[in-house]
Amino acid sequence: MKFKVDLVIPYVDSSDENWIKLYNKYNPSKLKKEDSNALNRFRGQDNFLRYLFRSIDTNLSWINNLFFIVQSYSQVPDWLDQTKIKVILHEQFIPRRFLPTFNSGTIELFLHNIKDLEEHFIYINDDFYALSCLQPTDFFTESKVKFNVKSSNQDPKTTKSNFFQMCQNNNDLIFNKKNSIPYLRLGHEFRPYLKSKWAECYNNYEKDILDSLSQFRESKNLTCYLYSLYLYKINLQENSNLLVGYLSSYSGDISINRVLNNFDTICINDTDSSIDIYKNKVLNKWFHENFPYCSKYEKGYNPKLKNKPKSKHKNKLLNSSTHVVTIKTILKSNYEFTGLPEEYWKDNF
Repeated sequence: MKFKVDLVIPYVDSSDENWIKLYNKYNPSKLKKEDSNALNRFRGQDNFLRYLFRSIDTNLSWINNLFFIVQSYSQVPDWLDQTKIKVILHEQFIPRRFLPTFNSGTIELFLHNIKDLEEHFIYINDDFYALSCLQPTDFFTESKVKFNVKSSNQDPKTTKSNFFQMCQNNNDLIFNKKNSIPYLRLGHEFRPYLKSKWAECYNNYEKDILDSLSQFRESKNLTCYLYSLYLYKINLQENSNLLVGYLSSYSGDISINRVLNNFDTICINDTDSSIDIYKNKVLNKWFHENFPYCSKYEKGYNPKLKNKPKSKHKNKLLNSSTHVVTIKTILKSNYEFTGLPEEYWKDNF
């Protein structure tokens, strides 16, 4: 490719005392039990976050600038080398009248305002990891971006999560529909974008986007899927051949190894407030064995010690059992589920 590609990662450290004070100031106690504002939605990964940067350094070594989005500088882990990343505060790209915000959707919708962001960039959440050696051509052609869209028949009114309603909102706005079923959405994967087209979409739908914003997640919200669907609508999207995996608090030890060894990227989603998936011993063992050395983004980096990249997996048709990763071997019997329903993951993975 003749162009540079940036990477954008948002992050929240809920153990930061400054963040806790701000969160408690603006969040009524009644909201803390809702799925969109529960502990697992803001719980940080502690040192496990290191593996995200190691996976990027190992398998996406061609990334130009890495933008690390946080609410304040106190959110930045002390082991990160800030000379190797670009720390971006919410106030530097989100209009002040919408701050402070604890809504990932609000944060995502303004990424095109980030100063010095390249035309070609990839956006990932802080629970995404690159498991095999990928190239810019896995995400971009000379003129288009590569990602997959899915058709969902899930009626938002039948779920406890706002996620499906937000997906439907994106679809309805882009395709000028109302309460559409089925509707298009994306999976939990690395999402490539073109900044100029992102800005074009924002300008076309600015009023609707601004009207959708809220300080905490609500059913009226839009997400960055909106910009992906816009690329799809104007024919700047091609299908991706990457194998995208998913793990959640439902996942048992057997499925953890199976997914980590058979996919190109992974989302490790903290879906239950009573179970911290990042404490799972099998998960930690796998990442420690595969990414033992510091990345260039970490203090203590030694260029002589390199993590070994893995070859990209062949995109062969996987049987349905491979995608079902909801083995309940680490679930407590009496838990209050605060994420997406189990049926969602069975139907889609």
